[in-house]
Amino acid sequence: GGGGGGGGGGADAIDALRAKMTSHILASPGKKPKPKPKPSLSSLDAEAKRAKEEAKKKRREEAAARLEASAARLETPGEVNSWTDFGKALFHPRSACLLTGLWHGVDAFAGFGEGAAWIETEDRREEVRDRIRFFAEECDALRGFNVLLDDLGGFGGFAAAALEELRDEYGSATPTCAHSLRASREELTTSSASPDDARGDFRAALLNEALASATLGAECELYAPLQLGLRPLSASRAKLLAGLDARSKYHGTALAAACVESSSTPWRTRARDGVGAGDMRATARRVNADGPFVA
Repeated sequence: GGGGGGGGGGADAIDALRAKMTSHILASPGKKPKPKPKPSLSSLDAEAKRAKEEAKKKRREEAAARLEASAARLETPGEVNSWTDFGKALFHPRSACLLTGLWHGVDAFAGFGEGAAWIETEDRREEVRDRIRFFAEECDALRGFNVLLDDLGGFGGFAAAALEELRDEYGSATPTCAHSLRASREELTTSSASPDDARGDFRAALLNEALASATLGAECELYAPLQLGLRPLSASRAKLLAGLDARSKYHGTALAAACVESSSTPWRTRARDGVGAGDMRATARRVNADGPFVA
């Protein structure tokens, strides 16, 4: 009985030793559990991602096609009704300023004073100032303002107040160059209902031009009105501008855009990239040495 008990005790000791060795081996630092593999992108997710990229590419192609089709229609007579027809590209949402009110008939925003009066009411100057400041703060080094504007009618009064805000906010150390695009005087009178209306429209156009020149020129280093013409080109000019239709607004505005592009090239050129680079103030001084006006 005693021998059997001793044999049983020895077996228990061996089992205990084996269990201890097993736990020691499992706890050894050399035996780390293998990391679980990261889940790979499933074929369904890959297909969804590919479809999303293709849809985005298709939307870009459709937008480009619509832009080209819209530009082509601008050459068709009767398709152009306002300057916004030329603005098919999207504008930044912070660049739009809504004109509250109803503008038609005698209140068609056609007078210089209407724009000046509108911006003075309800503290709208602050709204204009905030919109300009948003873009100015995005610049790493603000060198000046290149302003494209409609200086006749109510928008001329609005532009005068906006330029005055630029001068007050940023001082004379920050130059401002303004280019305006005007319809020809013939076009202003051809849409009149009667000869009396035509004479009235012509006098109003002269008054708007005088107010714009007197007000806007004082706020700019360079003020360049660009006026489209309806007269046919002379033979010498027709050779230089082959294919240009002088009566087409689309062609006329393209020529005006080329003028603005050429006049602003010096201050958009870095000195290390080419000859003729200069800041905005020096360029304005070279274009017109006698003052801010350019004929």
